[in-house]
Amino acid sequence: MKRLFIFGLLLAGSFAFGAAPSTAHTDHLDVALVSENSQIAAGQQFWAGLDFHMQPGWHVYWVNPGDSGQAPTVKWQLPAGVIAGEIQWPKPQRIQLSTLVDYGYSDHVLFMVPMHAPQKLKSPLNLGADVHWLVCREVCIPGKAQLGLSIPVARQAMTDPDTAPLFEKTRQEIPSEAPAIWKTSARANGSSLVLKVNTGHRETSAQFFPLQDLQVENAADQKLRPAKDRFELELKKSEALSATPSSLQGVVVLASGAAYVVEAPVTVGAASATKANGQSVATVLGLAFVGGLILNLMPCVFPVLSLKVLSIASLRHDQRREARIQGFWYTFGILSSFWIISGVLLAVRAAGHQVGWGFQLQSPLFVDIMAAVIFALGLNMMGVFELGTSVMGVGDSLTRREGHSGSFLTGVLATVVATPCAAPFMGSAVGYALTQSAPLAFLVFSTLALGLAAPYLLLTLEPSWAKLLPRPGVWMLHLKQALSFPLFG
Repeated sequence: MKRLFIFGLLLAGSFAFGAAPSTAHTDHLDVALVSENSQIAAGQQFWAGLDFHMQPGWHVYWVNPGDSGQAPTVKWQLPAGVIAGEIQWPKPQRIQLSTLVDYGYSDHVLFMVPMHAPQKLKSPLNLGADVHWLVCREVCIPGKAQLGLSIPVARQAMTDPDTAPLFEKTRQEIPSEAPAIWKTSARANGSSLVLKVNTGHRETSAQFFPLQDLQVENAADQKLRPAKDRFELELKKSEALSATPSSLQGVVVLASGAAYVVEAPVTVGAASATKANGQSVATVLGLAFVGGLILNLMPCVFPVLSLKVLSIASLRHDQRREARIQGFWYTFGILSSFWIISGVLLAVRAAGHQVGWGFQLQSPLFVDIMAAVIFALGLNMMGVFELGTSVMGVGDSLTRREGHSGSFLTGVLATVVATPCAAPFMGSAVGYALTQSAPLAFLVFSTLALGLAAPYLLLTLEPSWAKLLPRPGVWMLHLKQALSFPLFG
């Protein structure tokens, strides 16, 4: 039994340190954990890598995947003292998929990672890698593998003749820093961003791969204007770009195949500053405000609003100032609630970008869930079931509560009970907001909140207008049911 116990410990230790296979075979690609060295020395910097071989027509992604996708990621399991650096990304390819363009790699790619071994190192060195990727053709399929590699430790390092040529070839594909003599700049020109690079000689071909997403339209043609000692690339701005970026960061690939990392500050002319996206932003803000107004007519909101209006309509003239103050507190309650909602959604969006925001719509499960949620909201507005009615009793008590806290909490309640009755106008505004920069998204949510708060705020400023409000009735249900059809569509 004692021998069996010791054997079990040894077996468990072997699985914990490097016993995972070095190669994984999937339906559409093979991936292997490889090293440039057949043996390493203590204190040495060496190179490991993830070697991907894709089936014809399939590809994996660059650090900026383009219009869709997700770059491969790796989580290392390393012995104490061993340090892994960042993935060194080879220059990418433009991969056309219908109307989209992805940035990635077809056929074969090696992702090199620098490693540093400590001075005190036991032999062998066992590397473990938890690798995740997305491989795509017409559809995208996520994959993962747990890989392991054992490298002997000796007095002197030795390169591996089988893998060293692959690492050396990949080094030639990794973009270099732009030469010191290069001068780069960029300017905003209407719907375009023009990148200017002074290289000192004429270039017959150049492609730009942005390191940041949502700056340029990836699928648009890049217009090259060569000159004797420089070139210009005209890039179409991304439709999701709400403001001109302060700089363009990316990789330029020349006709020779050489690739360089460039960063160019962007200058904005007066015409460009006042032109870009102004009309579309104004339209969306208008839709957001109208969406907020419509929410006041929903059965889950209008009764609360009516009770508050009746309470201010009966006020004496000397109480009007207090009514105005309560109107501002009610507005602040709604604004605060929408600010919290926008903060949560933007945080989720930010996390989504970190894991490849955009490719989730290629997941059948995600699409099914979103379709079910939208369909359920339509059924709710049709009256098949009700959301928000359980807090109406709370709403009645809040409307009768005196003081500024009562008005503030009524504003919070109006936001809570309005969310299940999201009108189509509001949905389009929120959808637009979540594709924009954080300040613009915040502005859209604030405008939506002001639309919801506006009727009551105006009535506190002029209570006599309360006579113009319709009485609660069956018409509210008809309006709610009519607004369900756009959701079903």
